Amino acid sequence: MENQEILNLAEEVLNKTYKPTTSTCFCVTRPKLREVFAANFRDRIV
Repeated sequence: MENQEILNLAEEVLNKTYKPTTSTCFCVTRPKLREVFAANFRDRIV
């Protein structure tokens, strides 16, 4: 993320206008079958 994007994200959090996006879901089979829900990078850093 660029500096301006981080500042915009911080402003959204402070103004309480931040809304998380949808996560991506996928399955892995090794070493064991698992369902993984991966959040967008922007959502993970909040």
